[in-house]
Amino acid sequence: MRQIVNPLKPRAAVVPVSRRSVFEAGTSILAAAIGWGGAAILPNTVKAAELPSSDPSRRQRAAFEIRQSAAQSYRDAPRPVHISNGDEARYADKRASFAKTLPHNDAGEVDGDAFVAFITALTSGKADDFEKIPRDRIAETELNDPQAAYAFELVGLDSAATVLDPAPMFASAAMASDMAEVYWLSLTRDIPFREYESNPLLGAAVSDLNGFTVPLRSGNGEKLNSATIFRGEMRGDLIGPYLSQFLLLDIPYGIKAIEQRYTVPTRGQSFLTNYAEWLACQRGVRPHSSTALDATPRFICSARELSEYVHRDFSFQSYINAALIMLAMGKDALSPTNPYRRSRLQIGDITLGSKNILSMLAQAALLGQKGAYFHKWQVHRRLRPECFAGRIEIYVTGQRRYDMHHDILDCEAVARVHSQFGTRLLPVAFPEGCPTHPSYPSAHASMPAPAHNPQSIL
Repeated sequence: MRQIVNPLKPRAAVVPVSRRSVFEAGTSILAAAIGWGGAAILPNTVKAAELPSSDPSRRQRAAFEIRQSAAQSYRDAPRPVHISNGDEARYADKRASFAKTLPHNDAGEVDGDAFVAFITALTSGKADDFEKIPRDRIAETELNDPQAAYAFELVGLDSAATVLDPAPMFASAAMASDMAEVYWLSLTRDIPFREYESNPLLGAAVSDLNGFTVPLRSGNGEKLNSATIFRGEMRGDLIGPYLSQFLLLDIPYGIKAIEQRYTVPTRGQSFLTNYAEWLACQRGVRPHSSTALDATPRFICSARELSEYVHRDFSFQSYINAALIMLAMGKDALSPTNPYRRSRLQIGDITLGSKNILSMLAQAALLGQKGAYFHKWQVHRRLRPECFAGRIEIYVTGQRRYDMHHDILDCEAVARVHSQFGTRLLPVAFPEGCPTHPSYPSAHASMPAPAHNPQSIL
């Protein structure tokens, strides 16, 4: 189910990946986009001895051959095969497709003609067509950069050359497991990480999730327990405490050290649990409520603060912060293969040093997100969890018949949400709900972001 496909290699069969494993898939996108290097490698036809800095003509020829070699390797790469999970074509009501800000009926379903016009604009690539995308008559928010799917990349693979396995189908057991985890995350948002192994609500979440037809697995391939729940599936995700120390240490910033205490939301808040507010959000209305903030800044200690960190950060902020912390440690923080680490006479700066490192972090984030946005808007167009929760509410109240898996209908977390809020709508952390771009793959996860997956930068 969670096979990660080599972005350079077309395949005959595809296997759905879960929402959680998109963290790994995002890494594939980024690896393909930048080649994990960032520094140009001389082609075989050019030798270092032939490149005296005093000879401009040789330098010019070498620069041309390096660029030509990189372009040639891309031209000769196998043609990618993009396959979605088929839900968009499967359902006339587009129940499994992203459609936020488009016209919706009272059941939260997108208008069919509007969706056709939406897809026409997305597939035409014409800037004027994007300005004709239908909007709900009460919509106020804008779509998040669908034209990014048409941005070309001149470094590494183009974003459209990356390959990502399809997401779980709307009616699948894997989709039910994904949604159940999101519900449990919302219910446990305020539990401190240090209490995860003792809190009874976390114990209930573990028991419920392990009983699903397709149970989630931890990074070691075993069933979840109170120490591994909500962690990632990547190497190192089970090492150390839940939260990366890079999200707690002071950040050296020039002549100032930035303490990582943040002004964060007051505990106990949830949004979009009222059906009228939920429907208005799907139609693109700006929220009328706002987040209450604590007067005293605090360190990140629960998913409440972590979610707000992701809410407010720029995509590579946590990486930049981690890099600044490590660079302050001196040469010992550099890779053992860095040629400047053991040098007695030189330090790295423009090449393989601080300036190179920091600029590459920003570039890598941009490349990864270009790949993610291509797949979001051009291939998968998967609905957001908050929208799927609306389908659950409409189904259970008898207004529509959807083919969702029984595991999510019997989920203990859904029952707890209904008992607490009176609906089965997902209690989200932000008044405006999800961003206005499709859910798959996650943009933050295309790096992958340590704010989502704290152990990934340990």
